[in-house]
Amino acid sequence: MDKIFMLLLAFTVTEPSGVDRDEIVHILSRHFDTEVECQHFIMDWKDTIETQGVDTVQGMLAEGWKIKLEHVGCTEEPNLKKVDMRFCARQNLCENPMKQKSNE
Repeated sequence: MDKIFMLLLAFTVTEPSGVDRDEIVHILSRHFDTEVECQHFIMDWKDTIETQGVDTVQGMLAEGWKIKLEHVGCTEEPNLKKVDMRFCARQNLCENPMKQKSNE
């Protein structure tokens, strides 16, 4: 199977209170047959990505939240295979470590 590359945008997030979150939000957009095609796309559309792309993502957030574009690059398409939670439960692999036991 051939690799497929995607445009990767990485954003930091600031809460309405002004606190910067630790998380980095990655957005994958557009598919390319080669990494070179993706890199050329970035070079050709850099200004548009940094303006309209950022405005589009900003518009997806609740009022007061802010984003800052930290990285634009290319990455291989990730494997987004869904975890079968029934299998996970049968194998005792998905216990939530944050969940307190009822007898504590």
